[in-house]
Amino acid sequence: MKKILTMIMTLAMLLCVSACGQNENNNELGTSTETITIQALNANKELVDVEVPYNPQRIAILDMPALDIIDVLGVGDRIVGSANVSIEYLTDYHPETNDKIMNLGTLKTADLEKVAACNPDIIFIGGRLSAMYAELEAIAPVVYLAVDYEKGVVESTRSNAQ
Repeated sequence: MKKILTMIMTLAMLLCVSACGQNENNNELGTSTETITIQALNANKELVDVEVPYNPQRIAILDMPALDIIDVLGVGDRIVGSANVSIEYLTDYHPETNDKIMNLGTLKTADLEKVAACNPDIIFIGGRLSAMYAELEAIAPVVYLAVDYEKGVVESTRSNAQ
């Protein structure tokens, strides 16, 4: 079951992040100036159109499943900020062990000043931070991945991937 969920979540992140092919239209930070529109959840768990960078180079992660997927996709070197990581195989992304990654707070309470300071192109969150969606959206586009327990974990994850 975990492998199926990881594969489905990988597809979702693949749509968001690894649609990030090579792009020659970059600014001085190396980030893409081109955008694409994807469907993601807003704070009310409604699907909305979200304009995100086509090739995000600076990723803020405030959701551990999203971090796992970013790692699997091999773009972990783009992470500029993360919540405290307690998952052993993801400790390379822990702000206390990786000085390139800023500590953005916890999975329940993001430090908005630090999120802004890491200048992300895109922010990934889970349901625990949905109450902070508007504040985070003011910093960078937010991709909110959540589980709809009425649909079930697998179907909900499949919907997120689509």
